[in-house]
Amino acid sequence: MRRHRSHTADGTTGTSGHHHHHLQQTTRYREDMMMDGDSILPPPLRERLGDLFSQIEKEFEQLYAANLALQERVELLTDKLGSDTASVDKPPLMEAHEVADYGAKNKKPQLTQRIKTTYKQSTSKLVSSFRQPHTAFTLVRHYRGHRDGVWEVSVSRSQHAGGQVIATASADHSGRIYSIETGACLLQYLGHRGSVNSVRFHPSQDLVLSASGDGTAHIWRAQIAPQGVQVDVTKSQSSGEEEPDSSEREDGAEDLPDYLLGYASNLVRGPTLEFAHHVEVVTAADWLSQGSQVVTASWDRTASLADAETGEQVSSLCGHDQELTDVQAHPTQRLVLTASKDTTFRLWDMRGQAMLVNVFQGHTQQVNTAVFANSVDKVVSGSDDRTVKVWDMRNMRSPIAAIRTDSEVNRLSVSPSQNVIAIPHDNRNIRLFDLNGVRIGRLPRNNRQVGIAVVVLVVVAVVFVVIVVVVVVVVVVVVVVVVVVVVVVVIVLVVVVVVVVVVVVVVVIVVMVVVVVVVVVVVVVVVVVVVVVVEVVVVVVAVAVVVVVEVVVVVVVVVVAVVVVVVVVVVVVVVVVVVAVVVVVVIVVVVVVVVLVVVVLIVSSSSGSGCVIVVVVAVAFVVVAVVIAVVVVVVAAVVDLVVVHVVVLID
Repeated sequence: MRRHRSHTADGTTGTSGHHHHHLQQTTRYREDMMMDGDSILPPPLRERLGDLFSQIEKEFEQLYAANLALQERVELLTDKLGSDTASVDKPPLMEAHEVADYGAKNKKPQLTQRIKTTYKQSTSKLVSSFRQPHTAFTLVRHYRGHRDGVWEVSVSRSQHAGGQVIATASADHSGRIYSIETGACLLQYLGHRGSVNSVRFHPSQDLVLSASGDGTAHIWRAQIAPQGVQVDVTKSQSSGEEEPDSSEREDGAEDLPDYLLGYASNLVRGPTLEFAHHVEVVTAADWLSQGSQVVTASWDRTASLADAETGEQVSSLCGHDQELTDVQAHPTQRLVLTASKDTTFRLWDMRGQAMLVNVFQGHTQQVNTAVFANSVDKVVSGSDDRTVKVWDMRNMRSPIAAIRTDSEVNRLSVSPSQNVIAIPHDNRNIRLFDLNGVRIGRLPRNNRQVGIAVVVLVVVAVVFVVIVVVVVVVVVVVVVVVVVVVVVVVIVLVVVVVVVVVVVVVVVIVVMVVVVVVVVVVVVVVVVVVVVVVEVVVVVVAVAVVVVVEVVVVVVVVVVAVVVVVVVVVVVVVVVVVVAVVVVVVIVVVVVVVVLVVVVLIVSSSSGSGCVIVVVVAVAFVVVAVVIAVVVVVVAAVVDLVVVHVVVLID
């Protein structure tokens, strides 16, 4: 069903065949079910289902035929109105009596009443979504002067000295009042120290209420000079305020052309009354009770109700879970709407002694705006979830109309006389809908209409011709370049081949010469190395033989010398020792003999003196013998030492 409706909305011509094919498949499936003996459904229930399917098919065919008739009517209206400029009050697609007749002809049993109702609603949406000649809008004029984004535009309900005027709130910390007819900036307010987030005219007086990011709301007087009066923009109109710098003094006049400076130029630097009841940014403010009270909304999650004469706070509206984004008061009754980032907006009813609060839940993201429609019981809300919803204040559960868009919705407005909703988006579009959710048109982004479209077409045609010429020239140039490149490439290839062949031949010859030279050098080197090796071997062998012979000779000589020396030493030592021994023996024998003689003499001698003499002579003889023996031994030792020393020296 849903896919079928979307195809119809696209205006395709193949929907009828698709529908009949779908019905044939459904009928065939039902017959297969009825003929299938393995079905778990009892026969009475299957027959009942078959009857219901048949009835639904008939009703669907009738509704589909009605839908086709509506589509034909839309196409006829499109042909008739294609060249006309539609107004805001568009004629309905069907007259009231036709709708009544259509409803009377299509009364159905209660069994499928819900299907019929649902399809009627979807058909209405289909009709409203057909491509229609939307209202044509023309940009009349620009209102220039702000140096940053404009957050809100408000229209005065009363006449001023400058005619019908509008007020604007901007992020450049200023509020401005413009003439709708001329586009001239009639007044500029510079009393805020932060972004001006909203601006609203008093219902009956020349007063303006503004809310700012500096946490305050101001009431300032819209003193618009009559035509022909020149006002000095460099003089302050509020006592006690410091004079702004030169850029601010000139700002009120620098944005106006010379011919408008004589019309009016006012600069207001301070408020008549200031409200400072919030600790966070004040997002919006509005007049309540015909201007006797003021209601403000803030990021501190509260709304404040204050007296417009004294500035004293009357009450605080609490209940939102997150920051408030907008506030609006009903123009005639004590009703206030507050929108919040908590995805809800609230209706505060202060008409009785006790305040009543109704919470509207229906958005999935933060609610940026909630306004009263011209009807007392209608409310329109816009959200970051890309929807605008129309609510009945007597039924808070669900909206009576929903408009889906392709971008987030900013602070919207509802026409007080024609119930037209103006929806500004983040994508710089403004779309117009009625309270039933039917789109009326879209405001263009600039003032270029049919004339500029023709110019654009001419420019496009010229550009197309230029592009064709350029393409042809480029193709010719590319062909010539390709031919030249091919020729150059062929020549380069031939030259490269010749060079490669020559290089190869030269390289081969050089390689052969190098190989021959290398072979000769290797042979010569080998021969030289062999000769050198042989000579070295011969020399080494000869040297080794000579060294060996010399070593042997030296060894033999040394051995012989050592043997001779040893023999000589031994002989000399032996001789000396023998001589010494012989001498000692002789001396000993002599001593013994002398002793024996002395003994004999002593024995044979009878006188004492004679014995003494004999003893003395014997002792003397012994001493002489001992001295001789010692001398002989010493001489032998000296001889041995001399011999040994001489042998050592000789060696």
